[in-house]
Amino acid sequence: MTERTPFELAAGELRKLGITLRQLPGEYQVNLTGEPDENALAAETLEEALELGRDMAKTLAPATAGPRGKRRRRPLRMTPKAVRRRMIRAHNRRVRARAIHQQKHIRDEKK
Repeated sequence: MTERTPFELAAGELRKLGITLRQLPGEYQVNLTGEPDENALAAETLEEALELGRDMAKTLAPATAGPRGKRRRRPLRMTPKAVRRRMIRAHNRRVRARAIHQQKHIRDEKK
């Protein structure tokens, strides 16, 4: 099994907190996952970057936790409008069948 480098360990720890860590020549960039690069903060050492990432996760991550923060309930299988349409169609079919049945009954009486 290969050993992970200190950068990989730090990046993995920050990734769990929703922070992205990038290694650039001479510096490290720390940013919230999914944010544009303009919002990234720079650090010279890996320890500074790790500390900066932890602080960023404490202060900024809960305010921007949108889709992962709250689970949504599953969507309805049918919308209320579709349910209503189906009920109206079923009603109309019953009424039409009753009318046809009555017409047949009236025709049979006349014969």
